[in-house]
Amino acid sequence: SFVVGNGVTIVSGESGQGKTWRLARAASDSSKSEALVVWVPASRGTADVAEYAAREIWNHGLERDAQLTLERVAARRERSNPDITTPWAIVCVDDVRSPDEAQFLYNLDWRRWGMSLVMSTSPDVARSLALQGRCLSLPVKDFDHLELRAYLERRGLSWVKIAHDVRELIRRPILAKIYVDIAQGDPGFNPRTEYDLLDATWDRTSDPTNIGLVRALAGTIHEADAGYPWPTEYVLKLGVSADAICRLTKQGWIRDVGDGQIAMSHPRFLCWAYAKFLVAQFASGQLSVDKLGEAIGHCQARPTASRPLQLGYVPMDALWLLLKPGATTAQQNDLWKLISALERFGGMGHEDEGLYQHLLASLGERAVPLLIERTRQSGEDKHNAIPERASDALLIISRDYPEAVAEVAKSCLDHNHRAMTELGLRLAVTFPESVNPDRVWETYRSHIVCQKADGSDYLKQELAAAAFRSVAEHSPDWFRNKLNDGDEEDSCFASLVYALGNLGENSDAQQIWSETKEHLFQAIPPNKRRCLIGCIASFADIGEYQRLEEWSASDEELVGSTSAWALAYRVPNRALQVLVNVPVKQLLGTTSSIGRALLAVIPGETCEEIERLLQERPNDARLYVDFFSGHGDRLNATTVSVLLDWLAE
Repeated sequence: SFVVGNGVTIVSGESGQGKTWRLARAASDSSKSEALVVWVPASRGTADVAEYAAREIWNHGLERDAQLTLERVAARRERSNPDITTPWAIVCVDDVRSPDEAQFLYNLDWRRWGMSLVMSTSPDVARSLALQGRCLSLPVKDFDHLELRAYLERRGLSWVKIAHDVRELIRRPILAKIYVDIAQGDPGFNPRTEYDLLDATWDRTSDPTNIGLVRALAGTIHEADAGYPWPTEYVLKLGVSADAICRLTKQGWIRDVGDGQIAMSHPRFLCWAYAKFLVAQFASGQLSVDKLGEAIGHCQARPTASRPLQLGYVPMDALWLLLKPGATTAQQNDLWKLISALERFGGMGHEDEGLYQHLLASLGERAVPLLIERTRQSGEDKHNAIPERASDALLIISRDYPEAVAEVAKSCLDHNHRAMTELGLRLAVTFPESVNPDRVWETYRSHIVCQKADGSDYLKQELAAAAFRSVAEHSPDWFRNKLNDGDEEDSCFASLVYALGNLGENSDAQQIWSETKEHLFQAIPPNKRRCLIGCIASFADIGEYQRLEEWSASDEELVGSTSAWALAYRVPNRALQVLVNVPVKQLLGTTSSIGRALLAVIPGETCEEIERLLQERPNDARLYVDFFSGHGDRLNATTVSVLLDWLAE
């Protein structure tokens, strides 16, 4: 509420934000004061507001017969009671739509008359008047969460049971009222998305004639000669009678916006009604799936000055309706093409996260088959982005429908289709319990082989590795058996051991390592021992540190330097002792990481050992100097002097 002062007060807001409620509250509160309150309703038609207010005060309030202007009424009051508190009358005018009418009311001399004007209007009109000064502008906003909660509780409805999407939608007061009206009539009403609420709102109109009229009206917005809001003459030419216009207005579907124009009561309803029109055209065969895709694609276009329509909700509204359980059309199997159309129109692009994460994901479980089919139809291209985008949407959907998405992960991995397999792997990271571990391992293994062959599948290999780690962590018995019974001659067997070392801390990995390590030490050939070194380091297996000391002298495929690295991170003093044993050729590229670990814990001892190696092995000095790369702050004065002497030479 607010206190009405002298002069002009403007209550502004978008359609459905509750301007009338705010104005009515001000009128109700003001009626408790000594001032007269005159309510001028939106249904006043073409009546002059000043004349209307004068008639209410003079003819109805004071029961006088003469016709006076508002100025003369004010003059009579001044003569009869000059000491009365002002404002002695407050005129509340609801829904001023015309800028000219608003300007006329603003220009009236309310202060001289001792009266106040409070009117509700659009933000544009309010801004124009506010720039002229001499008025108080009060914008009305959507409910915040506390206001919405209070509104619902006053009407006996629980806030906590409402889905997040619906909760955000009904922050618009008109939609909150619709929700309350439906919920109070149907205690079982529990919409999970805004689409559920809009669907229920539409279904409240049981008269098929009214439904058809609203749908037909909305269907004209794609026509070049149909302006919006619709001129009343245009609506009448469509065959909508004056009685029908009144009926639809009374039911809340359309509203008079002034200047002989008609609009839907809320922009959201316009999108829903237009989607209904398009779906009906598609179901009857008047629109092909390609034409439907073109129609909803154009709805993504930005509004222009000549056509300020915002129809961005239409594509998802149409998909929601088309994917309704039990819906059947001759072209139902081709609905995936609608996603393809949206990727092309409006700059969305199939790599745009917004289309999948924010729009398609909002459809919930209904979007699942559509996303699967879009992935299936996306081809075998290695650089196909559709599986990643589809998985983004499905993982969001899984928050409410985990079982449905878990089933998708399983079914996708049963395919040999590249894109479907990738989608299955991406989902398996989150739903490891739903997939076949052997299938994931075979897929991972095939990517390893391909990557070794031509290096082209590295990213796909990393994806498969992530899926496999998740599955292995969730299936410890299967993983243990695989390590014990796997094919040791398989070139990919070492990848199983790498995966073991990379499992999470909360897994059974350490127990599995303890139970399988003796077998693995025998099974893994010397040139692939880096996977074993990783496990020893990961699990801090103190009993195997001596093995690392022995392996530090190995010249097999970086086994020596990797052993030194593992010791440096776990037992720096022992690493320093074996540094001299590491084959020099393996130090290239590894000295910095080893040096980082040593200098962080034992900087003094490390400097002394590197100084000694520089003196004993001058031909390899550059490699040993690299131990200090990026760690100059850890050097002591003696080491700095030795390095300067080396540079001078």
